[in-house]
Amino acid sequence: MKYLGTIFSITLPIIAVVLGVCQIIYTNELASVGSSLASYDTKIEQLTTENATITQKVASMSSLLSVQEKAVAMGFVETKKYLTIGEDQFPVALNTSR
Repeated sequence: MKYLGTIFSITLPIIAVVLGVCQIIYTNELASVGSSLASYDTKIEQLTTENATITQKVASMSSLLSVQEKAVAMGFVETKKYLTIGEDQFPVALNTSR
């Protein structure tokens, strides 16, 4: 029985030290992952802001006023003559049975 007590008095502290070292390594790894995650969060925030800016620029460039200004600058003119099609006028041929 004395031999068993000696084994426990030697192995238990060794096991405790090994588990303590494992805990320190795991905590260090977890801190590294947290740092990487913070870096990714910063990048996501930056890209979200850039995406919103680009979306706003696309919307302003495709607005009707902008398109009209570009068309005038290219020499297009607005027509004053309009074509209307009444109910009795058909722009295409009707399918008739032969």
